[in-house]
Amino acid sequence: MDIKTTLNKPISNTNIARNSNTYDKVKFHEIVAKETKKEASGRLNDLMMAIEEQGDKLGKNQSIDNLKRYKRQVKEFMAYVKKNAVRLENKEEFNGFGHSRSLSILRKVDEKLVEITDRVIKKESDSGLRVLELIGEVKGLLIDVLV
Repeated sequence: MDIKTTLNKPISNTNIARNSNTYDKVKFHEIVAKETKKEASGRLNDLMMAIEEQGDKLGKNQSIDNLKRYKRQVKEFMAYVKKNAVRLENKEEFNGFGHSRSLSILRKVDEKLVEITDRVIKKESDSGLRVLELIGEVKGLLIDVLV
């Protein structure tokens, strides 16, 4: 048995194994990041579809219950965006005053929700069309956050 000669031979495959191991880690990290982004994107799409459906219901029947459901779904969407914005991509744009684009959009969404609430509670004659218009504006703002 020639154990000494086997142990004394340089192992040239060790460097290859280390390099491929590093390569595998990078590749694994990329896969995890890609899947996380895909999952977040899918969740946002699901939330957006639910908002659209509830917005249609609110447009047809402007009740307090439909309003509450709509607002809850929009708030859930906004909370998810705030929580996962860094993981999705750090692509926030800043204006000249240092405010981020997505945060200002989310503030506008809040303003629109307040206006929708006022219109539904007041039940003015022209409020039905205005509520539909505001629902469309909220949808546009939420889509703008995703872009």
